[in-house]
Amino acid sequence: MTLYELKNKRLLIALSGGIDSVYMYHLIASKSYINSLDIAIVHVNYNTSSHSMNSYHLCRELAIKNKHKFYYKSVKISSDKNFENEARKIRYTLFESIAIIDKYDHILVGHNKNDLIETLLMKNYPSDDYASIPFSKNNDFIFRPLLNMYRYQIEKEIKQKKYHFIEDPSNKDVSFQRNKIRHEILPNLNDKDKILSKIINCYEINFSKYKDSIHFYKKCINKHIFFETNILIEREFASKLSIKKLKLFIQASINNHYKIFCSKSNIFWSELLDLIKSDKNDIYKLITNRIIIYLSYDYIKIYNLPDTAYCNKITDGSTWLNYQFSLDTYRADDNIQFDKNIFLLPKEKYDEGLYVRKWKDGDFYKISNNHKKLVSKLFNDKKINKIERSNYPIIFSNNSIVWVPGLAHSDNNYSNYNNLLAITCERKD
Repeated sequence: MTLYELKNKRLLIALSGGIDSVYMYHLIASKSYINSLDIAIVHVNYNTSSHSMNSYHLCRELAIKNKHKFYYKSVKISSDKNFENEARKIRYTLFESIAIIDKYDHILVGHNKNDLIETLLMKNYPSDDYASIPFSKNNDFIFRPLLNMYRYQIEKEIKQKKYHFIEDPSNKDVSFQRNKIRHEILPNLNDKDKILSKIINCYEINFSKYKDSIHFYKKCINKHIFFETNILIEREFASKLSIKKLKLFIQASINNHYKIFCSKSNIFWSELLDLIKSDKNDIYKLITNRIIIYLSYDYIKIYNLPDTAYCNKITDGSTWLNYQFSLDTYRADDNIQFDKNIFLLPKEKYDEGLYVRKWKDGDFYKISNNHKKLVSKLFNDKKINKIERSNYPIIFSNNSIVWVPGLAHSDNNYSNYNNLLAITCERKD
């Protein structure tokens, strides 16, 4: 992608106030074919030092002076977290949410060739693991216009043009991995230029492979890969992929569909491919605490389990995930008291509150006077797999489980009550 291709595009510039991002901003703003009103600035203040507010004021003043929209977030990262990883997660989540909501065409970040080398060394390059490169649906969505420039070139340019920037003292703190590589490892390398050239060359080769794979991936969408509520990948097609391509295809699909980047060891992908090639079915593998890969006979199904821990009060027409509830007056001749999709409850008991929530390990319901049964045992008896049970509705009243829709009623005797309500639970797929 060239700078001229930014013409008539809405641009979100990530501006830290440091030398790289400031130079990038002036480079972009100086182009006559880019409308100043199409530029917005976003700044994240990590509050790491007294210089942090100086950086904020610099970025804000540039935005005001040049009539750019200005986005700002102030954060403080806990000392028990990996600062670099957490900071990166915070800023990219912010950048992408702003870009999507306010419809910016590109996010511009000030990474230069030195940054790339440092990143590759942090990832133990050279490597042919091109599937580890994060996938983006649009590879140009995040654009790095300085990636062909070394840091010394930027320093020379910004000195000549006398652009003001803020030097963050934390950039010299070698307790951060990147700074250690920058200040202690790179300067002491023998044959540094040769080594760096080799790293860059290896990266470019691997990235070329990566782009070829992404091109192939996009051709497979709607032919072998389908995006509905969940992700479906044809099992026979996946069985013919290499480990690297399987890894990339699944990572790309999850990133594309759920906006989540996940990383697993090569052992995980090797074991998964072996399972895909086998004749085993009804198998699930957890890829994150919410992303589940499920192997059916024909498809690899990838689920993103929602956070369903919340409780909803059941009313006529209310919904909970894929389930819908309806209420009606029960008549004795309806003959539905044994229908597990329908629950009978006196109106006065219903008025006390009837709620739905997700199943929790350890849940039980009453099956007779003094006997209880674990819901997990019920699930096992009814062959409800672990994916389904994660989203299964549990109905309770007064903190006691009274109904597992479609499977069981608790042993509550309401025969002496009048004004019974019939509550129906229907799954809407």
